[in-house]
Amino acid sequence: MRPILLDINRTVSRIVQTHPSGVDRVEAAYIEYVEQLGRPVQYLYRGRLFYYLFDQTGWQDFCAKLKTSMRELNGTDQRDTVRRLERFMTGYSRKHLPAFGPIPRACRDNIYINVGLAKLIPRLWRWLRRGRIKSAILIHDMIPVDLPNFASPTTRERFERQMKDVLSQADLILCNSQHTQNRVRYWAATWNIPLQACVALPLGVANPGSDFKRSPHPDTFLALGTIEPRKNHQLLLDVWKQLGDEEPDTPSLLLVGRRGWLNTDVFAQLDALPPLSPITELGYVSDDDLDQIFSRTLALLFPSFEEGYGYPLLEAMQRNIPVICSDIPAFREIAGDYPIYLNPDDLSGWKENIKSIARGQYPDALPETTPDIMSWEKYFRHLKALFQDQSWDGVA
Repeated sequence: MRPILLDINRTVSRIVQTHPSGVDRVEAAYIEYVEQLGRPVQYLYRGRLFYYLFDQTGWQDFCAKLKTSMRELNGTDQRDTVRRLERFMTGYSRKHLPAFGPIPRACRDNIYINVGLAKLIPRLWRWLRRGRIKSAILIHDMIPVDLPNFASPTTRERFERQMKDVLSQADLILCNSQHTQNRVRYWAATWNIPLQACVALPLGVANPGSDFKRSPHPDTFLALGTIEPRKNHQLLLDVWKQLGDEEPDTPSLLLVGRRGWLNTDVFAQLDALPPLSPITELGYVSDDDLDQIFSRTLALLFPSFEEGYGYPLLEAMQRNIPVICSDIPAFREIAGDYPIYLNPDDLSGWKENIKSIARGQYPDALPETTPDIMSWEKYFRHLKALFQDQSWDGVA
């Protein structure tokens, strides 16, 4: 039975960051649940000069020690901090080996999993081939090539180069939705790359806290996600400007998520909000604080131009919170008939539906049953069966 070799580069490189993204959370879930695959598990960190290999005990000890050592590990910048982390992890990894050296027996004939898309560079693919290591790569979306106007030229070029390598080299490509799978297949055909295996497997979602209870008097709308052009916060700012001109009591809007990129105009508008504005930018909040916000949310607003999946939508559905979202393929796939779907450019439609909900007039009753939302436990049962179906075991 081939062991699992789980890449943890994204997690280690972002340890000093307190604002995990959706992809960060997916890699964290893999670290937590990967043993449910029923195979021996090792954790691989690929540094500048050395590769570090952890067993479960070593990785847990390393993470526990980090909690008391972060002050001494914080460097002058992220690169300096990563260098200090690499020196620190030597005492906890079962092996650290030269990046260009021989592949240890413990890694040969493994199944390498990378869900954070970290450091998918040509040197890695050569290393995997030398070790007869099968590879499974999770793709979250193809947005930088599908909608290149929402990314910088450098990001687009790097993403395209990386995806061409992934599609041509990976033994198994995992997609977080059927929509993402369709886009992967489209680009593989466009780039004339034959895919080995490409499977859609919706991601797991963590359950709400056991003490979550929705307020009988919700009092705010919520937009949850990084503030970047693709998320279309400009629409919400325009809606609230009109509401302020038309409504005596403008409803509250909370913006939760860090500031992203290529969004200077939106940032300027947020910075210019008056002290008593109905719009409040909270930035990143903890999971506990987010549950508190969800408990008083009138509706989640999700006007993105494109998504590969949509965690906030599913989190709202888990809590029976109304949703107004863009009419895009990924949302239709994961949410079925639950939300109110609108064109992301339909300013009037968004405004009228928001006004109705603020007045307690939800246009349609919530469906009696919501679409099946994948738990992480169920996700890994599917992944376990998928790996068995690949017939990799016993094949050198």
